[in-house]
Amino acid sequence: MKASDMLKTKVVKIAFDAMNNKSEFLKKAGIVGILTTAICQITAVFINKDIPKKEKKFMLAQESADGIINFTIFWTLTAVCINKGRRLATDWTINKPEVFKNIEKTLVKEKGFDKYHIHKVKQGYIDGLGTIIGMIGSVTANNFVSPPLRNYAASLYQKKHIKQTVSQQDFENNLIFSKPAQQKSLTQHNSMSKFLNQSKYPGINPLKPF
Repeated sequence: MKASDMLKTKVVKIAFDAMNNKSEFLKKAGIVGILTTAICQITAVFINKDIPKKEKKFMLAQESADGIINFTIFWTLTAVCINKGRRLATDWTINKPEVFKNIEKTLVKEKGFDKYHIHKVKQGYIDGLGTIIGMIGSVTANNFVSPPLRNYAASLYQKKHIKQTVSQQDFENNLIFSKPAQQKSLTQHNSMSKFLNQSKYPGINPLKPF
């Protein structure tokens, strides 16, 4: 089979699965979009030669964390909402014969549906409400839940990064200035001791412990 034929077959299968199970397609398509975005952003930072090495390390970690948070929140919240929508559809209609009975009569009388097609209507109704609630969950995850969590995680990592950078700078400054500072302090100490020894209290040096 040619590559083009294999691609067409795969596309048709995905379209068929999406038509029969819209809620699962919503969830999987969202995950593919999130992963693709994260990979593109990480790659763009990684191949950019204008970004300094320390900043690139920080940005790569931040983009990776953003991708993980987006993936986790979207998958979890969307899946929960889809399952909740399906349960609501079942509890409101399917499990209440007095409610669905009139719908079933209408389908048989006006549409000529048999039991198989009535079953398909039930499944479509359950999946449809699951998809609607799942869409609400996906929008909530992407626009209201993930952003503050990403910002919080980024702030924690930024504080850690700044702390490490400042600590490294302090360490280097101490290496550079420690010896001259010690020499200056020792010189001042010796000068003060000499001055006091020449004062009206000969032989007493207040800087020397008793």
